[in-house]
Amino acid sequence: MMSKFLSGIQAGFMLGIRAPLRSRLVATLLFLLAVTIIVLPQNLVTDGTDAGLLRMLLTWTLGSAVTLLSIATLWAGCAVISGDIEEKRYVLTATSPARPFCVFLGRWLGLVVLNALLLTAVLGSVYVQVRLRGLGPEQTGVLRLLPQDPLCLQEEADRLYATIFPTQQPDSPEAVRAAILRDLKGPLHLPLEPGMERRWRFFLPDSSASPEQPIRGKLRYLTAYGSTQTVNAVLECFDPDGNRIFSQPLDDHRGLLVFEIPPSLRNGLPALTVVLRNSEPSQSGNTLLIRHNDALQLFLPYGGLARNLFFGGIACLALLALLAAVGIACGCCLSFPVAAFAASALCLIALVAGNPDFSNPDEAAHSHGTSTTSMLAEHLESLSRSVSAGTNSLLSPMRKLQVFDRLGDGIALEPQDVLCAFAITGLLYPVLLALLSSVPLRRREL
Repeated sequence: MMSKFLSGIQAGFMLGIRAPLRSRLVATLLFLLAVTIIVLPQNLVTDGTDAGLLRMLLTWTLGSAVTLLSIATLWAGCAVISGDIEEKRYVLTATSPARPFCVFLGRWLGLVVLNALLLTAVLGSVYVQVRLRGLGPEQTGVLRLLPQDPLCLQEEADRLYATIFPTQQPDSPEAVRAAILRDLKGPLHLPLEPGMERRWRFFLPDSSASPEQPIRGKLRYLTAYGSTQTVNAVLECFDPDGNRIFSQPLDDHRGLLVFEIPPSLRNGLPALTVVLRNSEPSQSGNTLLIRHNDALQLFLPYGGLARNLFFGGIACLALLALLAAVGIACGCCLSFPVAAFAASALCLIALVAGNPDFSNPDEAAHSHGTSTTSMLAEHLESLSRSVSAGTNSLLSPMRKLQVFDRLGDGIALEPQDVLCAFAITGLLYPVLLALLSSVPLRRREL
């Protein structure tokens, strides 16, 4: 039984590799892929800095290549089964040892292996381009983003609630607390008035792992008059006992404060609390504007570019594996033109659903009238937001990685996050699609 199962997968695997190579459309896209990784890096216009050059090489070159691979994979997946059925080359699984599930997995595995080889070539080309531009280990070093304590965000929301309502309570205190927490997590710049402060708490790894590495930090902020206006504020760091170990003023940094905490100050600390205090005069001082959830970031050196590209390649392969499965699933149910249209539409819905402006629209911007048109609009809006929430939930392991942003910014991709995304997006979802597609594929061939 097992040998028949494996032989069915093996046969589908060989066909899954040969079919895309015979497709003129896929061949054209692969030619464009070769042009992208060779010509595009030679024509990039940067800001003149090493960091800008590295970001352009990684995000534009790698992003363009993965986009072309995604399109080729999606359409090749739509064609591998539907094309054989339409051209009468498909062997009926009802009268052969190969089951529909084995056929799906074999074709899918062939596309995944082919994508792995092409992606390896793309990553190798990008790495060579980086080295040819004279960017060495110092310029391509990777930083590990230290995790924030999620409880600190809730504590900050409770503290702000107590500051805003010191005596008189609102009518719906829980709703107000939830709104404050949502604003702290959201993309809006929130005011930090004179005399007020904001707090963050970060977990620190064992100092023995990097005893001589300082903690590097970035704080991004605006003032009420834009990032060119100076402001009197101070950034302070405290140990778990409340002792101040570091202090840095913001008086002349104009929107971006870059600082380092010496390794001797963090020795043995399990966590670090960072406080930003606006020390402007209470009556006439400037207001700071910060996006609380990502205004402050702390880093530790963590490997080099090759390691980060490797994990970035695994994450991209997981995405391509899912696209291959989506394409094959559509090809099992529909003819090639219809399958290509349906698969492209599904991917477009996923992209739009991931847009924060779409998935989290401003409540004040919506009408709530009682007319039939308004009720229909509300139902459509409710449906679209449900689809958006469901799509974001399904793709959350991949969206959490922020692969191209992290590669361009030199921030390490955590192995556990990459492997989790690969297991769910690149393995679990394709297997589920294979099971679901087995029924229409068997019905279609009868």
